[in-house]
Amino acid sequence: MIVERRESETAERLLKRFQMVIQRAGILGEAKRRRHFMSTGEKRRIAQAKTVRRARKNAEKALLNGGNHVRPRK
Repeated sequence: MIVERRESETAERLLKRFQMVIQRAGILGEAKRRRHFMSTGEKRRIAQAKTVRRARKNAEKALLNGGNHVRPRK
């Protein structure tokens, strides 16, 4: 995006005009959407690691409870 300074235009007004051009073009919104992009492989690895942690945590609870790893109902 090119925004050229007009005659007798202040720096603040130029910046404000530039921001309006960026807003209208949707560039800022697109950048925000893409900021946290995660590939499918990365999502799969994270989910697998979460599953392993959960299984390990449940196994530790089962050992501490003497083999009874089912939570009692309220």
